Amino acid sequence: MSASPLRAGIYTRVSKDIRKGRSGEGASVETQESESRAAAEDNSWHVVETYSDNDVSASKYGRRNREEWARLLGDIESGKLDVLIMWETSRGSRQLSEWARFLELAEEHHLLIHIVSHDETYDVRKRRHWKALAGEGVDSADESNKTSERVRRDKAATRQAGRPDGKYPFGWKREYDPETGELLRQVPHPEEAPVVREVIDRLCRGDTLAGIARDLEARSHLDRSDPRWVPTLPYGGAYRPAAVRQIATRAAHAALIPNPRGELLPASWDPIVDVDKWWAVQRILADPSRRTTSRPGRIKHLLTRLMTCAVCGAYIELKRISGAQRYTCRGNLPGGRRSGREGCASIRKEWVEEYIVSLVVERLSQSDLAAALVNQDDEAAAAARARAEELRRELEQAWDRVLAEELSLEEYTALKAARFPAIRAAEEAAVGAEVPPLLREFASVSDTGDRRALVLDAWERIPMAGRREVVKLLFDHIRIRPMIRGRGWRFDPDRIEYAWRVWS
Repeated sequence: MSASPLRAGIYTRVSKDIRKGRSGEGASVETQESESRAAAEDNSWHVVETYSDNDVSASKYGRRNREEWARLLGDIESGKLDVLIMWETSRGSRQLSEWARFLELAEEHHLLIHIVSHDETYDVRKRRHWKALAGEGVDSADESNKTSERVRRDKAATRQAGRPDGKYPFGWKREYDPETGELLRQVPHPEEAPVVREVIDRLCRGDTLAGIARDLEARSHLDRSDPRWVPTLPYGGAYRPAAVRQIATRAAHAALIPNPRGELLPASWDPIVDVDKWWAVQRILADPSRRTTSRPGRIKHLLTRLMTCAVCGAYIELKRISGAQRYTCRGNLPGGRRSGREGCASIRKEWVEEYIVSLVVERLSQSDLAAALVNQDDEAAAAARARAEELRRELEQAWDRVLAEELSLEEYTALKAARFPAIRAAEEAAVGAEVPPLLREFASVSDTGDRRALVLDAWERIPMAGRREVVKLLFDHIRIRPMIRGRGWRFDPDRIEYAWRVWS
């Protein structure tokens, strides 16, 4: 009576980042399985199971789990297989510790390992066979590390030269040579770039990330023929505050590209948003005061958590008392702490808002403030921007010399490394002197006619989030004192303590 054939399993795998055409690396999982089945037939083995991880890396740099590899290991432990067929050892693993564990499992369960590319069957219970496969594991792990180093080096060189790499961001598309497939240029996407500009402009006007996200998400579901329609985000993503923040903070929109150290270098493409506006938005989003509120939901009231109690220093928040809305001390201090007190001061909402708005309009109507803002920006910021632009032009001219083969890429890279600190310093100086976009809008109001009426009209046209931003920019602080006994039926301006922020 003849012995039963050995039960064989076939494991195939290919990474999506394998370079096609390279010897031993270009075989698809279908080719691997076909050749493995031929090996099983030559050895009279009976294939009882196949395992395939397609488009999955086996290196420590991979991000996806190898579900079929895990199933294979379970079947080995259960004694389901007598022999495992692999096209080559690197199909199994490029992680040394993982490969060593596999060899231990094979030894423990008397599993034979057949490598098609070797035309060899190994029994790791034999020292010579174990040593051969262990050495293959070391080589596979080393090759994985070399590939990772090469990719990081190539990416760093690409970014240092100001050329795009990786996935192109929302707002852009890339054009390639139809014959060679070589990247020619990165250009604005005709439908997405206007959304990027809108996000930057609205943040400059004081809109919140949440408000912009709600509006864009609603408009993405309109009919494409509607002039308000906007394209959806890539991969079917929805417009959420985090997604809008990501759009606003993409340096690519300002023709900047980060190097491996996180420094922003001038890119080889033109910006789709004003560079100074982009920097202003980065300053707005980095402002810690944007994260002081612990209450979710939409901003509905002008002074919530912008005023504090003159007694205990807690935030003034809105509360309905006897049917009327009142700004009231709730005892909530910054950082989630409690003052130990509550109700120190309370005032009717419409009284204090009318008073603060009148102060804002009066302040913005004064010519001395407008002059201070314009002078500050026109002198310091303009000079810094001009210096940054001069240095960028120098680098652009140097790149033209590289294309004309008058300057080596190494010389250009060295020049960029020397010039970049000065460019960055000039850009930071421009941002520091830059007038916040909302105040600049008020400073540019014409002096002809009734300036106060024009300022009030501009104030009413900006969203609530923008009005709150103006209050934060103009006032150093606003505090409310307790009510004086016997005066609760009318507004007393002496209960409001405030100080203007100095612009000079």
